[in-house]
Amino acid sequence: MRALVVTLEHDASTSFSGNGVLARALVRALATRGVDVFVLCATPRANDEADADDGTDGRVIRIPVPMARWHRLDRRSAHDAFARGCADARVVERVRAFACDVAFAVDFTSVRAVEAIGLRAGTRVCFCPFRVFARLDGSEGDAHAVYERAAVAGTWMTIALSRSDAMFVMERLGGRGRTRWTHPPLRRDAAREAMRDDGTRRARRYVSCVVRPSEEKKPHRFVAMCEELARRGVFDAKDGGAPLAPLMCINAEVKSDYARDLRRRFEACSPNARVVDEFLGTRALGDVFEETLLNVHPPSYDSFGMTIIEAAAFGAPTVMHNGGDVGARDLLSADSDVSCFDMNMEASASEQADVIETIINDPERIHKVAQNARLRALKWDEDAFGEAILDIIREN
Repeated sequence: MRALVVTLEHDASTSFSGNGVLARALVRALATRGVDVFVLCATPRANDEADADDGTDGRVIRIPVPMARWHRLDRRSAHDAFARGCADARVVERVRAFACDVAFAVDFTSVRAVEAIGLRAGTRVCFCPFRVFARLDGSEGDAHAVYERAAVAGTWMTIALSRSDAMFVMERLGGRGRTRWTHPPLRRDAAREAMRDDGTRRARRYVSCVVRPSEEKKPHRFVAMCEELARRGVFDAKDGGAPLAPLMCINAEVKSDYARDLRRRFEACSPNARVVDEFLGTRALGDVFEETLLNVHPPSYDSFGMTIIEAAAFGAPTVMHNGGDVGARDLLSADSDVSCFDMNMEASASEQADVIETIINDPERIHKVAQNARLRALKWDEDAFGEAILDIIREN
């Protein structure tokens, strides 16, 4: 089989979001299953680094787009420039010569790029919404729904990351009968790092939150919860031991008023509060998770939530919304073993603090859930993901 993967974000050297991380995982997963892969991606003007080959044998075309770096992947991103670049005769010639059997268009931002190439008749094109932007609140969701309905209508099949997203595509975006879903994998480098230890090497002293400091990820819920936990003395030293501490990732490059206010409130909530404001590579993120007692994922909805699975691989269980719209919960709830903690993320800070206190006062329960989560995360690797994708193609 020959597969074309078209994605706005791909290169590790310009990594911005989980979409790019998963795009690379998709390429590797297909390649390890014996598929010949060709990648067509965009690259910001500032990128002068050549990424290491990742399962493509050098078959990568990078389309320069007029951005200094990725700041967004939505309708205001460089997807129009990407499509225009893909229409270049030299690009079209190389891609058509590859003669793919199937193409994967990552997010709606890649579908027009695929259309610009004009693949041969009969090529199966899969729309892969690694994020369903139509699920954004208010007018932004409505605006993105126009693009995503067109993407669903113009492709052979939609492959979503979660049951919740698949239902949304079928019910709201016209994808009934042509939509499937499968879990994204634990990325290879994270799995490799996590397998180097047994998840118990360091003292677990953090209640952590590792999400982007944007309103859609709801980190303000975590901050409010930590303010309440601090008021109750949860982060105070007890019996001479090291105190439990809140930890939050707030990238210093994010300059919004929202992010600045989050940091101000968080740092004020406890003298033990730790802010991580630099980009964390795989090993550094693993270090954080190895010292995390509980990971808190605050949004009510997330297409998947890659950091939930990465935390699990390093032995840190996650508290997440109990409404069923966080994709990672599907993977962690695939059998009878409890592999995560549920909480109503829309409840008051006081109610959330009650739940957290109950959990941290039961170390045996935390240990059992952490063990279950780690096993689930390590089992669903890139090989399993690649086979699941190929099964979808073969069976339809």
